[in-house]
Amino acid sequence: MTAKSSALLILEILNMLILPSLLEYSPYELGKRVDKLKELNKFEVHIDTICQNFARSRNVMMSISVKTVLSHLEKFKENSLYVTIHIMGDTEDLVEAYKFFAGYHFEPNWQYRIYLPLNSELAFACFESCNNVKIGNWFDIDQWNIGTDFNQYIYTTALIMTVKAGLSGQILLPKTKIDAFELAIKNPQINFVFDGGWSCLFDTDVENVDLVSYTSYWRKNG
Repeated sequence: MTAKSSALLILEILNMLILPSLLEYSPYELGKRVDKLKELNKFEVHIDTICQNFARSRNVMMSISVKTVLSHLEKFKENSLYVTIHIMGDTEDLVEAYKFFAGYHFEPNWQYRIYLPLNSELAFACFESCNNVKIGNWFDIDQWNIGTDFNQYIYTTALIMTVKAGLSGQILLPKTKIDAFELAIKNPQINFVFDGGWSCLFDTDVENVDLVSYTSYWRKNG
């Protein structure tokens, strides 16, 4: 990656991004959506991964694995890709995720942000030895509020759910939207990802927030 492309990527990360979600259950649909991102020259993407035991505990479908999604994204190997990865899993799932990342070749042109359940992130801290990898936590909708204290938070990035993680068909409530942005404004030292129910047309001047969009983004971009 050239110095110019690196600087542009850093500039983009400092401003709000719409992150199209690749929460997929069919390799065929995943392939189509990756091809569409390539066609659109969209170099920011979000991977939502619902792992096996997490899916069982919430009575939802297990999604395609992060390994499979990242293999499809190899079409961007020569590009400066910004990829956020949301691992929804329990202890057994996280063991498997750790094994995968331990053997994974982190692409030098990419910037990775990996979000793990609370109290599990320290086990993954070793991957930050790659200077293009950052580890953070994700907070389900019942694990945060506008009073959540991030002052002692050891990482600089966090993902907060604005609907219940793993469940489809939910609507982002106006109060949740207001509370999420109040949380971000109160904690400018944290780069937030808001995940759940966001429109790809939403705009804000709050710079420390990126928005994940699934239904809205793919409805607009096919």
